[in-house]
Amino acid sequence: MYNFSSDSQTEMILTKYPVFRDFMENCHGSGIEYEWSAVEDNKNVYLFNSFHCMDDCGMYCAVVSFTVRIPKNDILGFKIECQGNRYWYNKNMFGEYLTDTVYFALSDSIKKLNSGMPFKDGFREILKYELTPVKVE
Repeated sequence: MYNFSSDSQTEMILTKYPVFRDFMENCHGSGIEYEWSAVEDNKNVYLFNSFHCMDDCGMYCAVVSFTVRIPKNDILGFKIECQGNRYWYNKNMFGEYLTDTVYFALSDSIKKLNSGMPFKDGFREILKYELTPVKVE
């Protein structure tokens, strides 16, 4: 699909944690106009994208890159981090906007996929949502 990077790291994460495939399909548009990419380490999954900013006249004027850092032991405890153009990030209050947008899209993906916990959808519910790799058959 057009909203995912085709690099091997992103493909591996989308296979390992299918909840992010659904999330990336739904968290696109309304300024989030670029391909999602992903990497992971032992504790976190990092999702990368950029936001297309408009000025007061409705003209595209800047691109703000951001990272969603998602702890594997609490995926709704994510943090949004600006990667660059701080002026437009702050001017448009993207910290608040992106936090709300990501929260609702991720929550919706969790609700849609929770029938396959933990092995088909990439997370399990304890007291919070935690990522776990899926078993590929």
